[in-house]
Amino acid sequence: MKTNSKHFAAISVMGKDRPGIVASITRVLFKAGCNIEDSSMTRLRSEFAMIVLADLPPRLDSAALQKLFVPLQEKEGLSILVRGITATEEKRGKSAWKSHMLSVYGADRPGIVYRISRILAARRVNITDVQTNKRGSAYVMLLEIELPKKLPLKSLNATLQKEARALHVNIGIRPVESPQL
Repeated sequence: MKTNSKHFAAISVMGKDRPGIVASITRVLFKAGCNIEDSSMTRLRSEFAMIVLADLPPRLDSAALQKLFVPLQEKEGLSILVRGITATEEKRGKSAWKSHMLSVYGADRPGIVYRISRILAARRVNITDVQTNKRGSAYVMLLEIELPKKLPLKSLNATLQKEARALHVNIGIRPVESPQL
């Protein structure tokens, strides 16, 4: 087991949605002495997904934490994966990035997420959050993205608008000021 300074784990959870999943997961973390630093949870139709970044106590490593989740996995039928992360990975700097919100809407068709994310990846744009929703034949995608400070927004927008015409969708992009928590 690890005995040095702060170390972290990313815990991902997936399973059929039901009341009590969050309480069950966080109970294991609390009993193990972990501190939740960041988390995101969502439900898509009947499926639940959660990712938690936790600060582990000095004598607990990610492999030992994974073992603590085994009874819960067996009892509740959840898929739980624990991955150790370094403090460097956990504390990625934001100074070289500009936050933006990208919206895409129009008629649904295969490939929208791929074609937009391909453009972003080619320009080293980091996608930090994606939400998609299909209602009838309409499709909406919202992406929180981080642009490298050296990437001209005008150039990115021109490429996105060209792709929007090819996909027959509307695309908008705007800067976002992130609130300091």
